[in-house]
Amino acid sequence: MMKRLFFGLAVEAPWPVSLPEGRVLTPECRHMTLAFLGNVSWADVEALLPTLPLPQLKVGVAGHADRSLLLPPAHPHVVAWHVQWRGEAATRLLTYQQELVAFLRAAGYHLDSRPFLPHVTMARSPFDTHAWRKAFHPMPMVSHTVHLYESVGSLNYTSLWSHHLLSPIEEISHTADVAFRIRAESMQQLGINAQIALCFMMPGLLPYLNEMFPDISLEDIVISLNDSITRADSELGCPLKAVSFHGDVVAGPEGVITWEMVVDV
Repeated sequence: MMKRLFFGLAVEAPWPVSLPEGRVLTPECRHMTLAFLGNVSWADVEALLPTLPLPQLKVGVAGHADRSLLLPPAHPHVVAWHVQWRGEAATRLLTYQQELVAFLRAAGYHLDSRPFLPHVTMARSPFDTHAWRKAFHPMPMVSHTVHLYESVGSLNYTSLWSHHLLSPIEEISHTADVAFRIRAESMQQLGINAQIALCFMMPGLLPYLNEMFPDISLEDIVISLNDSITRADSELGCPLKAVSFHGDVVAGPEGVITWEMVVDV
């Protein structure tokens, strides 16, 4: 049986409710392609899955869409958002994409030789290019699942195989304020993932984020987060009041650390 297959990352974001006209992908189908196989034998690909390389990550990646793309530039028929993943997790993800492509090529598949362009397709033609350019705003994003997708037509994609990582951010119930469970494999990535969690609440915070350094402490992370909130509030107005100096970083199995971040709103 032949199927149209590709490997990709499921991408989550606080997607805009309203978007310009076009053949717009539903939020559930928005993804980042890692390796496109095309129309191939499902049985042959299925036989490869037990030996498929897996990402050297326990926790998913966090980042943001930093610009819109019209592809191909000369005669665009795709609107996409370029994604800038952040921290050491981004480097490991890029390494994984290269390892996956090399594995599939060694298995005899002919993959696109162009450099990897991390992006999420938002819509396909016909569309108004000016309207889509105007509609773009920086947007936080996370991903924690690799799928083998089948394209089943009409911009719909079904997962035939999945590899799950821990989510870098998870909103949890709190008595009065808003709280997130932040996961990472280092303190630097913990700070980055906490920043992106705040941006899920207010994407306008993205330009106000500070650099997170490798030797950063939890106290430094909270101070940095509150500095971003203060600067955003002075210029834009911000519904977030402050991140609480609350809780400790908890070390879990396989090098994963967790912090419950409480945000006063």
